[in-house]
Amino acid sequence: MQSTSVVRQKQANLHQSFFFKKIPQITLIQSRIPLISPMFFTQGFRFPMNTNKICIIGAGSFGTALADSLALNHQNELLLFSIEPDVVRDININNKNSKYLLHTQLSHRIGATADIQDTLKYDILMLAIPSRHVMDFVLENKRVLESASLVVNLAKG
Repeated sequence: MQSTSVVRQKQANLHQSFFFKKIPQITLIQSRIPLISPMFFTQGFRFPMNTNKICIIGAGSFGTALADSLALNHQNELLLFSIEPDVVRDININNKNSKYLLHTQLSHRIGATADIQDTLKYDILMLAIPSRHVMDFVLENKRVLESASLVVNLAKG
C-alpha cells in the first residue's frame, strides 16, 4: 500500500497536468462547440480580444463562486445567468447571492440576468449547471451556444 504522501503527490501531479497545461480542445457530443479548462481564465489568460466576455450559465454556489474568482482578473467582463429572478435581483442590487453563498460579498464587476438572449453578447460561456441537465440545456439553447466562441462545460458528477 502506498503512503499518503505518495498518493497526494500523484493527485497533485494529475491535477496540475490536467488544469495548468494547455489541453487540446474537445467537442461536445452532437455539436461543434469547443470546450477547454476554465483555469486558463483565472491566471491572466486572454482570449484573442482585449476583454474576456464570460457568461456563466447557472448562478448556484458553484457558478457564483467561479464568477467571483474570475472577477479577480480585471480583463474579464462577467455575467451570471439564472432562471431564478430573486437570485438575479440579489446579485444586481446587493452584490450577493444570499440563496446559495451566504455571507459572501461578490465583486461589483459581476452582473446577472434571467434572459438567455443577454448571453448572446458573450464570447465565452461556462455551463455551471447540474450534469443531468446539461444535454437538455444544450439542445434547447443550441443557437445561443453556437454564437459563443468557446463553451466550457463545468458539470461534475
